[in-house]
Amino acid sequence: MHPPPAAKAGQAFGAKTITLWGSMCLNLNNCMGPAMVTLPLIVQSAGWQTPALALTLVCVLSSFAATMLCEATQRIPGNGGLAARWEYVSIDRHYYGERWNAFTSVPFTTSLQCSNVAAMVVSAHVFDAFFVAILGHSYAARYDVCPPRWVTPL
Repeated sequence: MHPPPAAKAGQAFGAKTITLWGSMCLNLNNCMGPAMVTLPLIVQSAGWQTPALALTLVCVLSSFAATMLCEATQRIPGNGGLAARWEYVSIDRHYYGERWNAFTSVPFTTSLQCSNVAAMVVSAHVFDAFFVAILGHSYAARYDVCPPRWVTPL
C-alpha cells in the first residue's frame, strides 16, 4: 500500500517535532481529558487510592497502546524510522483494508465525539459557575419548547 496523501505532500501537517515532554503531556491529557475537573470530587467520594490506581493503570495501558501504534507505523513497508507521516485512520486502513477500516472508524469517531461532548458539558458548567459567581445568576436557552425561551436555574 502507498503512503497516505499527507505523507506524499511532505510536511502538510507540520514538522514532526514533538518532544518526550510533549508526548507525556499529550498522553496524560488523553488519559484524563475532561475528567480532570471532576477528579477532586472523585477523590472526595472514593478516597485517593482507587482513583490513583485506576489512573495509573489507564496511563500504563495507554502508554503500551501508543508504543504499539508507533511500532505498527514503523513496520509499514517503506516507513522504517517513521520516515513518512501516517495518521491513525491511514494506519488502520493499511492493516485492515477499506471494509474493516469503515467498521473500526465508527467506534473511533464515536469515542472522539463523546470526549468532545464531555468537554463541552464540563466547560458549560464552569462558565455557569463563573457567571453565578460574578453576576449572581446564569441564564440558558431552552430549545425543547417552541418558541425557545430563556430560563434561569432554580
